[in-house]
Amino acid sequence: MATSLATILNWFKINAIPTEAQFKATFTSFRHKLNKVPVGDIEGIDELIAQKADNDKLNSHIEDDSRHISAEFIETLQSKVTVFGNWFQLIKHPSNDDVLKANAIEVGDIIMNGFRDNQTFWKCAVCRFTIDVDLDESWTVLDSIDEMEINSSDSSESLQDTEGEFF
Repeated sequence: MATSLATILNWFKINAIPTEAQFKATFTSFRHKLNKVPVGDIEGIDELIAQKADNDKLNSHIEDDSRHISAEFIETLQSKVTVFGNWFQLIKHPSNDDVLKANAIEVGDIIMNGFRDNQTFWKCAVCRFTIDVDLDESWTVLDSIDEMEINSSDSSESLQDTEGEFF
């Protein structure tokens, strides 16, 4: 049977001498590391499971090449740029196809795998504004390029949010 923490703490105050029964009640009130927690005892487990991605839908998404940028497409569009004084890999948005701007950052372009500063590594960020690309406000930082859904035939609309602004 569980004993409240307040009760247990009262048994162990200065000059108190806990009894054998109190010691036993103390230790049996807690779970031991070697005892597994029954799934039914996990608070909110049903809500967490309900939020889990359906396995079939997830696998279907993973296998759908039209939902991802191909490696070949990335190779044809990438170069290196300097942002925040550090090198980043640049991936041009498909609509940004001006050859004269091949190494310039444009709205919708992606920078990857570079350090924002000495402690902050950016895996992926999408350019929102080009007024000053060295400002954090110019970028939407993502955990990975997988957060974006881009078809290889997409135009710039694929990178726009509901207000028509680029991510």
